[in-house]
Amino acid sequence: MQLKHEDILGMLERRSCERRKARVTEEDVQQWVEEEDFERYHGAEMMQLGNIMTEAMEPITSHPSHGYVPKERPDGIFRGMLVQLNGIVTRQVKNKKARMLKNAVHKYGVQFVGLGEVGVNLKKAKVKRLLSLLPDLGLEARCSTAHNTHENIAVHQQGGVATIVLGELINYYKKGTKDFRNLGRWDSFLLQSINGHRTRVVQGYAVRAVRSREVGSVYQQHVRYIQEQGLGNVTPRELFESDLLWQLQVWRALGDRRILMMDANCNVLTGRLSRALTQDSIGLLEITKDHLGSLCLNTHTSGSEQIDGIWVTSDITITAVKWLSYEESPGDHRSCIFDFTTLSAIGSVERKISLPKCRRLVSSNPGAVAAYTVEMERQFDIHRIEERMAEIDDATASQFPIPEEYQIKADQLDKQVIEIQLHCEDRCRTIYHPNSPFSPDYSVWHRRQQVFKRLIEMQEGTVRNTGVLCKAARRLGIVAPIRWSISECVHGIVVCKAWKQKLSKFGPSLWAEHLQECLLDAEAKGDTERAKAIRNMMDREDSATMWQRLAYTFSDNGGRSNTVTRVERIEDGNVVEYTVQEEMEQVVREETQYRFTLASSSPLCNGLLGEHLGYLADTEVAQSILNGTFDIPEGVSDATVLVLEEISRIAGQTRRNGVNLILTPEEYVAYWKAVKERTLSSSARSGWAPSRWGYGLTVLLEKIAGIALVNKLRAILLLEADSNMFNSYIFGRRAMEMASARYAVTE
Repeated sequence: MQLKHEDILGMLERRSCERRKARVTEEDVQQWVEEEDFERYHGAEMMQLGNIMTEAMEPITSHPSHGYVPKERPDGIFRGMLVQLNGIVTRQVKNKKARMLKNAVHKYGVQFVGLGEVGVNLKKAKVKRLLSLLPDLGLEARCSTAHNTHENIAVHQQGGVATIVLGELINYYKKGTKDFRNLGRWDSFLLQSINGHRTRVVQGYAVRAVRSREVGSVYQQHVRYIQEQGLGNVTPRELFESDLLWQLQVWRALGDRRILMMDANCNVLTGRLSRALTQDSIGLLEITKDHLGSLCLNTHTSGSEQIDGIWVTSDITITAVKWLSYEESPGDHRSCIFDFTTLSAIGSVERKISLPKCRRLVSSNPGAVAAYTVEMERQFDIHRIEERMAEIDDATASQFPIPEEYQIKADQLDKQVIEIQLHCEDRCRTIYHPNSPFSPDYSVWHRRQQVFKRLIEMQEGTVRNTGVLCKAARRLGIVAPIRWSISECVHGIVVCKAWKQKLSKFGPSLWAEHLQECLLDAEAKGDTERAKAIRNMMDREDSATMWQRLAYTFSDNGGRSNTVTRVERIEDGNVVEYTVQEEMEQVVREETQYRFTLASSSPLCNGLLGEHLGYLADTEVAQSILNGTFDIPEGVSDATVLVLEEISRIAGQTRRNGVNLILTPEEYVAYWKAVKERTLSSSARSGWAPSRWGYGLTVLLEKIAGIALVNKLRAILLLEADSNMFNSYIFGRRAMEMASARYAVTE
């Protein structure tokens, strides 16, 4: 390779600079030569990459988001979202916008969504709910829609609105009223608590004031309705404004707090409709200017001002507002996410229900299982778990109950094994939460973004091995990475984010193509195990998607998590509510103690015999009853005498060959194969039981939804999973089989 004079001067200048920093080596010189060579022969490719990056940079810099909401929704906050869909008729458009809506819902933890311009005639589409048109959002949902019911021509019908309520917010959901003229101009629902405190959420779409000549437009639909009803010379816009203002006044008279989400098709501050909404008779305020201090520059792709807005009454406390960029918004308008307090909406502070984290150890993941097993065996060898367990078994083989000294050792060993299990599960695999399913194209831009971050660190002098970093950069098409300045790297990061955002819209299809290519590659190489694993993954994902959609369409949306932490008790004829933890625990303790001591009123428990038996029946009197040597005192009822004699007879038959208390590995594996994957278990034990088996969790469940009276709650006791396994084998299977074989129990 022959270098030009300018190339040699550039290399010498960089070498001089690096020598002054005392970081230059002969490897650096060779690396610079290779970079010059690479740039000479790949200049065209680099130019193309730069053009692509420049094109992708424009939408990010020209349409940034406006405002801020926390990524994690805080406690005591409801979160809503305004979306202008602009139609979801064709399958391609519907799937694309539905994916973007789902991503936004999961990214920001949205609890309800208002949809404008749905563009679907649900009667013609022959579906009952809008949710059946959208992919599964992953949460329980309620949906309400409004469209023009006076015309039933085609599936595509401009206009229409909808509302979707998700997750725990359903506990407070009540279906509201729609546009009374059935033109699909607005829809509403109520958030209502038990104490009657309620807030009405309205999603509206204001017809444009400009006359449209398109036959199917919303304007022409309303013109035809006005003519059919003989409403005179009123325009569709004037009819909408007068009807909406009248409806808002009616809701105000009912005492409803109001949240209005709407595409107003006019400036949200200076427009005629906007000014009318802020009058004293209506009492609404637009939240963007009030909370952020300034309006959004434009909320439509071709507009120059904010025409979408959210208006609330003064008694609704807004805590955060964010207008998303067009790249994150499903339609041609910016979407808006806003937070308001639960105290102002339903009159109480409600805690956020956090979904459980994904388990790293899943038996359907061979790699995770193998890594877990290897690490578990290594930790068992390091801490001599099996040897210490054998020592305890040998020392307590003929002792029951085991001495306190060995019980302490056994509990310490059990605690250590649990810690090892948690450690191994934490190490068995890494869980990523990407914004898009994996695909080779998405992965390239993601890795480029990571390299650009490392290049910035290299420029700051915090990277030691620059050679490895530069090789990684060149493999990703980043030519001469050592010459990139910090500003250029920042530019590259922004462009990578833009491309990732663009590719994420086609994430599912790219992931499906990647699986198909992997399957073909595995079959071509004759790797049957890999091909089988890929087929199982594809079948599992297809099956999950199918059943999720069926469940959304046909399920009755049954039980759900309770978001209210309270109990009630009747005192002096009045219902008293307890919400403080200490008070609730005391009320529950008193109620459960009363229930658990109801049997103490029986003659057996009140007499001398009950006193001798003791609470756990582990006294010498109890042992003599089992041995058949107990002298039944006078005054005991005939029925009790028969029961005691039967106990002695059964004990005599079963004691000859007692029940084996040792569980084999085969039995352990067979049991856990039959239970759900999410059930957490502990290691198998033999010869002794850990002390934690003596503790349980009492849970109170509502028998009647919404009734929290403590004497009307059903109490259940949850025990350790491996304790349930042991009881199932020893008592439910072995003891019953032995008793049945010896005719100790009737069929």
